[in-house]
Amino acid sequence: MCLVLVFYTGRRMGGYTQQYLGEYYRRYGVFLAGHPAVVLGVSLLLLAALLPGLAFLQVEEDVFYLFSPLHGRWKDEKAAVDRYFPSDDRAFDPTRVTSIPRGVDVMFEHLSGGSVLTEPAMGEVLRFHREAVALRANASGVAYTFGDLCAEHRGACLENPLLQTIGYHEKNIANLTVTFPLLSRPDGGIAFLGGTLGGLEFQAGELNVVSGAKMFSNTYFLRSRDPEDDLRSKIWLRAFLDIVDGFESDVVRVLALTDGWLKDATEGKVAEAKQLVVVGLSLLSAFCMLACVRRGDGWRDTWRRSSPLLGLAGVLSGGFAALSSGGLLGYCGIKLSDITYLAPALVLGVGVDDMFIMLAAWRRTHPADGLEHRAGQALSEAASTITITSLTNALAFGLGSLSDFPYTRTFCAYTAVAMVFDYIYQVTFFSALLVLSGRMECPASTSPCCHDSLPYSKLQNGGGSVKVVNNLVPSISDGVDECDATFPEVLLEDNQERRKKLWRDRTPSMSTIAELDPECEDAQSLKDAEKSLGRRLGRAITNRQTLVWLACAYCTYLLVAGAGIASLDVRGLSIADWMDTKSMIYMASERDRKYFADFYPTVTMVMEGDVDYWNVTTQTSILGMLGRMEELDHMNGGVATQTWLRHFISFLKLSRGSSDLGKEEFLRILKVEFLTIRLFGKYKRDVVFSPNGTDIVASRFILVGKGIKGKAIEIATLNQNLRDIVDDCSFRASVFSYSFPMYEQFSCVKETLVKNVVTTLVSMTLVTLLFVPKPVYSLWIVLCILSIDVGVLGFMSLWGIALGPISVAIFTVSIGLSVDYAAHVTVHFAVSESEGRREKAIRALCEVQLPVFLGASSTALSILPACTGSTYVFTLLFKVMILVIIIGCAHGLVLLPAALSVLGPAGKVKGVPSV
Repeated sequence: MCLVLVFYTGRRMGGYTQQYLGEYYRRYGVFLAGHPAVVLGVSLLLLAALLPGLAFLQVEEDVFYLFSPLHGRWKDEKAAVDRYFPSDDRAFDPTRVTSIPRGVDVMFEHLSGGSVLTEPAMGEVLRFHREAVALRANASGVAYTFGDLCAEHRGACLENPLLQTIGYHEKNIANLTVTFPLLSRPDGGIAFLGGTLGGLEFQAGELNVVSGAKMFSNTYFLRSRDPEDDLRSKIWLRAFLDIVDGFESDVVRVLALTDGWLKDATEGKVAEAKQLVVVGLSLLSAFCMLACVRRGDGWRDTWRRSSPLLGLAGVLSGGFAALSSGGLLGYCGIKLSDITYLAPALVLGVGVDDMFIMLAAWRRTHPADGLEHRAGQALSEAASTITITSLTNALAFGLGSLSDFPYTRTFCAYTAVAMVFDYIYQVTFFSALLVLSGRMECPASTSPCCHDSLPYSKLQNGGGSVKVVNNLVPSISDGVDECDATFPEVLLEDNQERRKKLWRDRTPSMSTIAELDPECEDAQSLKDAEKSLGRRLGRAITNRQTLVWLACAYCTYLLVAGAGIASLDVRGLSIADWMDTKSMIYMASERDRKYFADFYPTVTMVMEGDVDYWNVTTQTSILGMLGRMEELDHMNGGVATQTWLRHFISFLKLSRGSSDLGKEEFLRILKVEFLTIRLFGKYKRDVVFSPNGTDIVASRFILVGKGIKGKAIEIATLNQNLRDIVDDCSFRASVFSYSFPMYEQFSCVKETLVKNVVTTLVSMTLVTLLFVPKPVYSLWIVLCILSIDVGVLGFMSLWGIALGPISVAIFTVSIGLSVDYAAHVTVHFAVSESEGRREKAIRALCEVQLPVFLGASSTALSILPACTGSTYVFTLLFKVMILVIIIGCAHGLVLLPAALSVLGPAGKVKGVPSV
């Protein structure tokens, strides 16, 4: 019932909306013709008011925040850990943190590929370490060393276990038997080497005795809880990186990753994006100026008939929209992501599409008509098309800004606002310049080249003047606009009856002028329409044989696209996707991922509420749940697990013979005996007692993953498997790792894609119903959009593009952009006065083939520099947009006209003016 009501409303509203919109813009065009300077000034004032906002624009540097869903489950899980187990720089434990700790991880690699567990290599490691701890960094006039700023454990800086074991003397490494991952110290203690050595080789016949290691890692943890300490730590880190850059060694290579290495990796992306936009702007400007050139008789006539500066004005209009959008978001305090700085290239390309539509409508008017008539006619003709495309583009971007991913939100919010401003500047700034350019087409006007323009229609051989019947042509002194008085040679003294009819009509049609003045160049162009590229293309694609081939090709297209969709992979984004693969940071991150992934990530399981830990059945359930977690793929088993309950039960069995004790006795032994032992003292921070000490409010258990550092899909799978286990238990439990939120995207990427596609298609349908004359034409547009997007999604998969937050955002945007290709042809088909479906399709193609082709070419040029970007994110934008352009053009210029010529509605829509 609702669907019937919507289509009935669309049937009533579509034609009326287009008719009223056309009439409104016709009147606006009349006003614009008389006051172009006023409209131009208003548009420039708007730009001037918004430009200062650019100074307030900021870049969001927290990459984990940008790619973590805003309403994901991770927020509640992190809140539970922070509520009961807040981090403490004075009692620091890197396995018990909920965010990346402040510090720097320094990796040493043997230059010859040998082992770093040699005296020369360890000597270089210790030389670097001595320089690092002696480093002084000035903050607020005070010099701070690492010892002043280090994160402490038991009152001292956290030390590297291997360096501590050899007593910071490289000679001791030769006499040390290194076992992995647990190292037995000479003093009887145990050291964990999980994150210290990488690329291990073991002795033959020994499973844990290390014979060599390719990488050695030493991490310097700094304090950050206090804002002043955090500022000092940042200053010290900057000075520390200078040591890394200046350290020279013939034995080892030094690589460093700070806690802000993701920020460092993306730091240059904004500057690179700006450079790519400048290159795209240059290409687009040159293309638009060349596209506006029209050949004339001689260079003067060519300049008069051409409008290269209008092409540049169209690019400026899109540029103004990009700047205005940034200014408005700057005023609103919205932070942008790095890829958003590449969005202006997309805005410029889309904005130029509307410019070509308006310019084509203007050129279909005759210079002999008055400026008011020309402006009104051109704006009335282009109003419906550019309104539909601008509204759908803005709507598609706007819906994308509702995404749960901040990265997508910032990109789509910027572009949605830019689409609105582009529409405003097109109908104000560009339209005003279009009218001013029209004035220069008058014979008595001066061209931008500062020479007198020739009359509109010259006599043969370029000589002579037009003989005009004085009693028919009003003079300028009569108060008539000089352009209104300019008629071509049709007003010669012969053809008296036709001249009288022409004067009565006042606004002669191009066909009438063509009949009376065969030498008129614009009129002759109309007479040659049958020979035009558009007509030849139209006749070629609408003949029966071609239609059969197109039907077969389209079926093949759908089969291939369907196969691509069936094999579509959800990969999300990995750390390397926004890094320059040639940078030192990328090299360091790859070494870290390759050699130090055996004990990653660290996972915290928190249990809250009333849990009877003293009950044997409860103990069995908890340990069983932990056991199922340890048995998961990509978990390290019980090797690195830290569970106070398991050790306490073993302690009770050794000291009491059983763990089946009463509540009071269980808690008393736990607090007074077990947690006071130095070996188990680390568990003090894993058990939270009630204020009166009679209950356990919360406790945590530390588990460690294996072999998945930097592997997005494996981390996401592990996260989900751990959640499934805690969801099945009878306790109030949760799991969290600071690496999980960023990879939670996998759990909602497909859901986001389906939601975005459905919502956007419904919105596009409503918009087309509002502006297109009949619901059946809206149906054609929606079907074309759906066909384009099926192809884009399928060929994305075949091109190796997986689903992720960015690809989903760009694909959502493509739904709005695909409207451009469908709407232009369908609207012109609907209002065409030609008889028969085939002629209507051919006529529509003649009208739109050049603007659509130029618009698609301009969009492609604007994003072309992105293919040279140094990161996957930039090339991803290029690939998806190129697919949209190619598939959209094929639909708009070939498939849709062919389908309309066979299945489209016949007859002109009543009550809607022809274009």
